Amino acid sequence: RGIPAYDFGYVLMHAIDYATWLDGSPRYEVTLTAEWPEWTLAPKDRLVPIGSLEWVEGWLQRAWGRSLPEPVYIPEAFRPPRYLHRAVQRIAGPSAPGDAPVFVKSATRYKGMEPVITNRLDQLPSDTYWISDVVDFVTEWRAFVYRRRLVGLHYYSGDFTVMPDVAVVRSMIADYTDAPDAFTLDVGVLASGDTALVEVHPLVSCGFYGFADLPLVPGMLIAGWLSVLCDGSFPLTRF
Repeated sequence: RGIPAYDFGYVLMHAIDYATWLDGSPRYEVTLTAEWPEWTLAPKDRLVPIGSLEWVEGWLQRAWGRSLPEPVYIPEAFRPPRYLHRAVQRIAGPSAPGDAPVFVKSATRYKGMEPVITNRLDQLPSDTYWISDVVDFVTEWRAFVYRRRLVGLHYYSGDFTVMPDVAVVRSMIADYTDAPDAFTLDVGVLASGDTALVEVHPLVSCGFYGFADLPLVPGMLIAGWLSVLCDGSFPLTRF
């Protein structure tokens, strides 16, 4: 239809218009497409694919012969109890069934098995999983981080009148010393009032939930692509 399919694409288009207005001339070139035209493969070091995770991975495989890296939902820096407020571990499945249901999510693919709550770990398909205690998040928010700085905090689930503790969020960012240049922290508030990490995402195909810092958005999306999907090893010659 000639418009982006996702909120981050929509915001990006406005951010590009803003950059053009600010500079008085185009800073970025944009092509809206649902395919991977042949012309996109020649200057691949100049291009940043923005779209669904499946579309981005398809472009990555086609242009670079690579797949997405394994997700790092719970980096080592966030595993202390003061950030998680629940037991979390990585296991190989299938595994012995547990006494109580746990939250189960694939640790090897972003779009692997749908997350489930179950105690029948013996019935899981063969894979590696994150499992965690089941907790009740009263509210959940997405923190946007760019170059180790908190640049946005946006509600996405639960009670929007309950705010996470921003001091705790800043502490998480400070402790994540090997973080990529651009990423999101999903955090929630428990019934106890504690702010806890939900999970971490690279800033690739992430919902913005109202985040719209126009001067920052293009650079953040470029950084998300370079530092996470490409490990910083495929330099962009244009940006």
